[in-house]
Amino acid sequence: MNRATHFIGYPTVEQFAQVVQLSEPIYCMLLTEPSETTSHGLRTDRLVIVVSQLDDRGDAHYVRVPVSSLSWVGDTPLDSDQSERRERAKQAYDIVRDWLTAHHFTLREAAIATPASAITAGADVPSDFRLLTGSADFLGYDKDAQRFYLKEGERVAA
Repeated sequence: MNRATHFIGYPTVEQFAQVVQLSEPIYCMLLTEPSETTSHGLRTDRLVIVVSQLDDRGDAHYVRVPVSSLSWVGDTPLDSDQSERRERAKQAYDIVRDWLTAHHFTLREAAIATPASAITAGADVPSDFRLLTGSADFLGYDKDAQRFYLKEGERVAA
């Protein structure tokens, strides 16, 4: 009998890092998650850093850190600063990767398929399944400078 995969979400990258195995690779990737398009053609995509690891039972441990959003009407962007938003999201992603590397994790740029994609493929996953949204306590954002930064006292890879 096949055992269903459990998706175990953590509220912060730090809590995720305390639970997962240092000896196994961590999957870390910046993803664009589109929302459903409204009847008026509006859509908001979220830029999310997804950090995950499969354990020896096949369960997926993960944390998702939203770092920006992009709004659209059809194929037309509503935000005049979309390239800057993407660059800031990439900056946050680099900080998270550096933090994980500094804590001696081996990283792979990849993501574990989520139940939403499994539903599309016809897997036996509840249609109301939702992944948790978390954060990274070591990640700060300077609104005036419009940039992410590593909070004081945190270590990064040399």
